[in-house]
Amino acid sequence: MQADPDADLTQLHCNAAQSILDMIRNLRHMPESTSCRNCDKGKQEVGPIRKCTGCEIVGYCGKECQREHWDAVHKEECKILRRVAGLEVSKDEVQERLSMLEG
Repeated sequence: MQADPDADLTQLHCNAAQSILDMIRNLRHMPESTSCRNCDKGKQEVGPIRKCTGCEIVGYCGKECQREHWDAVHKEECKILRRVAGLEVSKDEVQERLSMLEG
């Protein structure tokens, strides 16, 4: 018996959609940062790690590290993380978008 390519593609889309939704959920509920995203020092060394007020995902030990990382990387990264963390999409919508990409 031959495998049904349409069924295989549907299952692939379903799995991909679930993975994307899981990533979005994980971004929204990330635990407190335990180290600075710029200097990588832990909160045991530098005290509290405060999350970026833009994306609320990455954390920094202080303003100096935040500024340094902002200029080097986080300015663009923050925009992307804010969009992804704020997504409100259903599994069906993700599957539909994946199907459109397949053509």
